[in-house]
Amino acid sequence: MRFLSILPLLASAIALSSPADAEQWRRAESPHFVVYSTLSEDTLRERLEELERIDSAIRVVRAQPDTAVGDGNRVTIFMLDSEQVVRRLAGVGNAGGFYTYREMGPLAVVPDIEGQRAEWRMNVLVHEYSHHLLLQDMDGPMPAWLVEGWAEFFSTARSDKDGAVRIGDVPVRAARVLQREGIMPVDRLFDLQNRQWGSDGQRFYATGWLLTHYVAFEPTRRQHFARYLDLMAEGLPSGEAARTAFGDLARLDEELASYRRSRLGYLELGPERVATPSVTVAALSESDGAAIPHYLALWLDQDEEDLLPRLRAMETENGGSGLFMTVLAMAELARGNPQAADEAAARAMELRPGKAEPMLLRVRALLERAYEEEDESLYAEASRMAAAANRLDPEDPEALKLYYRVSKERHGRATDMAVDGLVAAIAKAPQDFNMRMTAAQALGRQGRVAEVRRLMVPVVNDPHHPERAAQAREMLAEIEERAAATVDGAS
Repeated sequence: MRFLSILPLLASAIALSSPADAEQWRRAESPHFVVYSTLSEDTLRERLEELERIDSAIRVVRAQPDTAVGDGNRVTIFMLDSEQVVRRLAGVGNAGGFYTYREMGPLAVVPDIEGQRAEWRMNVLVHEYSHHLLLQDMDGPMPAWLVEGWAEFFSTARSDKDGAVRIGDVPVRAARVLQREGIMPVDRLFDLQNRQWGSDGQRFYATGWLLTHYVAFEPTRRQHFARYLDLMAEGLPSGEAARTAFGDLARLDEELASYRRSRLGYLELGPERVATPSVTVAALSESDGAAIPHYLALWLDQDEEDLLPRLRAMETENGGSGLFMTVLAMAELARGNPQAADEAAARAMELRPGKAEPMLLRVRALLERAYEEEDESLYAEASRMAAAANRLDPEDPEALKLYYRVSKERHGRATDMAVDGLVAAIAKAPQDFNMRMTAAQALGRQGRVAEVRRLMVPVVNDPHHPERAAQAREMLAEIEERAAATVDGAS
């Protein structure tokens, strides 16, 4: 997505008008998150500790393993002090926050969690993070109503000061929508894909939450729900799978209406069942703080015409900041200047030893240079740099992706080791559907059709991107056709 003239508004929103303001920027880190915010140290620590406990509780409820993550696949959260800017960045007029996955990793943008709207803003953040957790554990189709229903179900999770976490409370917004507009008929709910609901979006979200809550707590319908997902995994469309698994959908409508009027249950996990997080908070330097709006803009592909000249003008004053030089390298790459990007990334590596991010920027710059200059030595250096970044942060999928890209561009066809590395990267970033498609093509060329099918199940059934899903189905059919022709030719 791209929004013109967002950077001045963004810079204003995060209050970089004076050195004193810049000193308010902090970076908080925990096992699953990196947060940039101007909240006070105590408040930021408290918010992140609660978010970590909620992460732990959701994993317990969903029986989702807590796999290792590194800098490259922790969720980076930018907390801004303007809801207006968050909505502009999201591209949706009523968005309270958003989650996305980009080349640099998973990202969430939300307003600062403080003041009278703190509880609602925390709901938004947990909702967005729930999307990330669901995508991390996705090995089958996920209908649109369930994607949003689960996120709403977990959005009201809260941790008390003793460490206990409560899950399943009613979202105020969903309750109001259902009271005002009533339940969306489930036959329509099951058939809708992303953004097909038009002006009925709030009722779609609210009914998705209610049905999720119902199948979580009602034993018989929970069995029907499991059957529904199995049928979708076998290839049935959502509506057909629902009618087969749940039976009479009019009856399900009646049950949901009755359930809404009842006293709804919740789950409470004691502190002994919830992991205690480790959180560090550090104040950013003035130069690091100056880089923050540009860092976020480039992460979101907000490459405006005057961004690079502005950063170059700032380099004399801020060139001693590793984060600033990282951002400058990003901007040079975005503007097609690989030599300058390589130099800036090399300087960022010196200033940020032990960090893979500037190393990966150097790999991208070296790749661009190698192509333009037709220089084999640059490909070799890019390959070595990608391997070194992988050793430094083995959990970062981007290093494995870039190693594959170097191998393919260098040799015309990626080596088996590079393909295996790309497949391994998917386990670290399963929500990267474009990477799944790239891996499927590589595996298809090797005749590994069963692996292709497994990787492509979530992509071909993705309700949020129907055009990509159609493209994926076409690609899968071509791979299967080629494999069948190969078998026939050999027989």
